[in-house]
Amino acid sequence: MKVLAVLGSPRRSKNTAKLLNNYLDELQMKFEEAEITQIFVGDGSISPCMGCSTCKTSSEKKCVIDDDMQKYYPEILECDILVLATPVYWFNMTTQLKSFIDRFYAFDYSKLSSQKKVVLLTTFGAADKVLSGAINIENSITGITQFLKLDFVHHIGVTAVDVTLAGINTMLSKKIDEIVS
Repeated sequence: MKVLAVLGSPRRSKNTAKLLNNYLDELQMKFEEAEITQIFVGDGSISPCMGCSTCKTSSEKKCVIDDDMQKYYPEILECDILVLATPVYWFNMTTQLKSFIDRFYAFDYSKLSSQKKVVLLTTFGAADKVLSGAINIENSITGITQFLKLDFVHHIGVTAVDVTLAGINTMLSKKIDEIVS
């Protein structure tokens, strides 16, 4: 099983990174054979989609923007589980993660496996997913996965305080069980 984990936070070692690392540790314990690749989009250069549609109309059927997405496209296609992690910034996902996801437009959608599972991890400062805006991210990912015919397994949203609590690994372990059910 190949897992591609995308850290959409501009900060490499803060709450969202901690949540992602805890999730991946639990996943690795349950699926020892899992090959986990992590992308920190804050390190790379991902330009926004230009809306030129060359990826849809040219004979090559690929994005013409020469940036780090070119190396991420094969990894996205090959993974069995795509984990997207983002803090909530102003009631939505970060710009870094949004640019990454917007570039999915370039895919030949028929090449995306309907067996591919998608997991969303969010961190936020408010009391719950609705007040924080995390629900907006969940709704976006739900719509995207439905359009692409991918399996949106679950959204784990935690307050910044909860990320450091010892009991979070138990909750993550239970959620990871949903991947195989």
